[in-house]
Amino acid sequence: MGITGVEFNADVRVIKHGFAMEFSKGINVIIGGNGTGKTTLLKSLFNSKNNPRKNTDVKNKAVPKQNPAIKDREHITVDENPAIKNSEHITADVELHIEIKNVIEVHLDNEPPLPYVYIPEKDILSIALGLPETYEYGRTELDVTDVEIIKKARVSPQVPEQPLYREICDFIKGEPEHDGERFFMKRFNLDTIIPFSEEASGYRKLGLLALLVRNEQIKHGTVLFWDEPENSLNPEIMPTLVDFLIKLQRMGVQIFLATHSEILASYICTLRKSTDHVEFFSLYKEEYQDGEEVKYDSSERFDLLSPNKLTAEIVNLYEARLEKGLGDDDE
Repeated sequence: MGITGVEFNADVRVIKHGFAMEFSKGINVIIGGNGTGKTTLLKSLFNSKNNPRKNTDVKNKAVPKQNPAIKDREHITVDENPAIKNSEHITADVELHIEIKNVIEVHLDNEPPLPYVYIPEKDILSIALGLPETYEYGRTELDVTDVEIIKKARVSPQVPEQPLYREICDFIKGEPEHDGERFFMKRFNLDTIIPFSEEASGYRKLGLLALLVRNEQIKHGTVLFWDEPENSLNPEIMPTLVDFLIKLQRMGVQIFLATHSEILASYICTLRKSTDHVEFFSLYKEEYQDGEEVKYDSSERFDLLSPNKLTAEIVNLYEARLEKGLGDDDE
């Protein structure tokens, strides 16, 4: 269940037309240097939720909000207007009937819609007050993923408490809560409620994960996109985070991670069992006559990726220390 592959039918930032990948039904770990398209790939997959496709050439249709004061219709296509890249970002003062081809073709192994959750790289819950409402009025430059994660975290649970939720709360020694607008952490050892903005940043990140598990925004059949989950986490917390991710995969959650952490990726490779579904991807740029093109290597083993920017820097650091030890630091 989930996304089995993707093919780009147009250029999206650094990712060019014709770029295609196949994915694991479990955890997909995406690494690569800055500017190689990791976040672009995650957001493109996430944004495809409104236009999911199986193997078909049928065109999707999108109709922007109608303006009853204007009755004229205009017919345009992406091919005729290259300024329109994605139907989700179309705005118009006139009523348009737009027939478009998807920017990407997402291959699914079940019928849509799938529940998608995107956890952005930035911490957003600590400043959540009023942001969704401000976004609706166009008074902020927040990404739609920032607003959606706030709304999903605010959902009130309608089911009994999940075992994984309790496990996360026991680890962070508190329970995340909200009043419909602001988020708080109820600390077990302090018997008090702490605003998210005053909580340790790593615990806020795990607290968000706990909230999404508690209110079943993340459950069997969910596709979870997480951009740089290692941010704000002490390395000693990495194996615990990986344990939670592997358990989500065993619950039937498909996961896409973009990471710069060699520790996180290595722990996923080390702590997985043979029955777990994990695939690693290395995005890299290859130069050609007219510019650069993003390509990738994939493997079920993190250490077999080539090129591997994360492990390469460990080697570079070792060599730098070796040169320093040999007395070359004054050159």
